[in-house]
Amino acid sequence: MKSAVAQVAYNFYILGLPYHLPDPVLHLQASETSTSSSLQALEDAPLVIDIGMGLGADSRYYLSQGFRVVAVEANRKAIEVAMTIDWVQPLVLEGRLTFLHAAIAGVGKGGSRSTIFAFEERPEQSNAQPWVEDFGGKAESVRTVECADLLRVFGYAVYMKIDVESSTIDCLESLAESQSEGNRSPVPLPKFLSMELEAASLFERFYENLQRMGYLFYKACRQYIYSPAPCEQGRYSREVPGCGSGPFGTAAVDYQQGLRWKGLSELPSDRRWVEEFESGLDWFDLHAMRVA
Repeated sequence: MKSAVAQVAYNFYILGLPYHLPDPVLHLQASETSTSSSLQALEDAPLVIDIGMGLGADSRYYLSQGFRVVAVEANRKAIEVAMTIDWVQPLVLEGRLTFLHAAIAGVGKGGSRSTIFAFEERPEQSNAQPWVEDFGGKAESVRTVECADLLRVFGYAVYMKIDVESSTIDCLESLAESQSEGNRSPVPLPKFLSMELEAASLFERFYENLQRMGYLFYKACRQYIYSPAPCEQGRYSREVPGCGSGPFGTAAVDYQQGLRWKGLSELPSDRRWVEEFESGLDWFDLHAMRVA
């Protein structure tokens, strides 16, 4: 059973995702913004990098909690749809929201171009895997960026959400490589990361890279409650305004321990969530925290 705080976190996340910018009625992420009284001034607002923005449900939540947001999206049409929302342009002009049309690159492959496959009728979806073309995806050429370079350009982010299908591991490896001994200018890593488990075979590589980067704690968070059936069946529209990833950091809800963080050393033996994923019962985001 969810704790009372966890249930409030879930309810507010769902209620806080309409297509207009919601007035924050509860600052779930207060410990990450260092305030719970009001939205911060722009120059004081901590940064969140939303990699794999889709139609912006997560970005709307982060903005409502007082963060600045850099939203990275490979599908140009998703950004065009997001820009039609009436409150978005003022936030872009103000500097609180920045869109970056780019695909995530592997280590050493940023600053070039790659091909993604996008669905005309599903602007929130795209994929770098060629098999998507067999299901109606149209090939598009997109410039590329490494995740470590996002931090070099935009500065320290308190949180980075990574949900870019098969490119999620490229993002993690870029961040990990930026911390290697031979790197003379390592980037400051986000305190919090989250990444969607796209395949069980990536489990060990996620763990290895998190270890390399010094992340010490984790939560495995269910995703169906934040992206229910309409989100996954092609009915992601103004009538279904949610379809996000859920709260992060202290407000993220582990599938077994609720709000409590678990030591990263426990992750290799914590296989039940991976088994649920493999059997199709649910899918998960893996959240990680490091201590500066």
